[in-house]
Amino acid sequence: MIKVNIDSTKDMSRKRVLRGDAANLYIVIKLEGRQTVGAKMPIDGSLDAVSLRNIKNWINNGAKNN
Repeated sequence: MIKVNIDSTKDMSRKRVLRGDAANLYIVIKLEGRQTVGAKMPIDGSLDAVSLRNIKNWINNGAKNN
């Protein structure tokens, strides 16, 4: 289960996952490779556009535990 509304430990000015705000979340920034601290996710490559869009949609639609 992914915990939401938790502060990022690498960038304290951002949340890891915050329902409804994919564009400003540390996890999305890391997945897109835009982070200024910490490693890009996933470490061994990158997500395809569909997977990234699905994660953003999940967050923007309330990050439901389903």
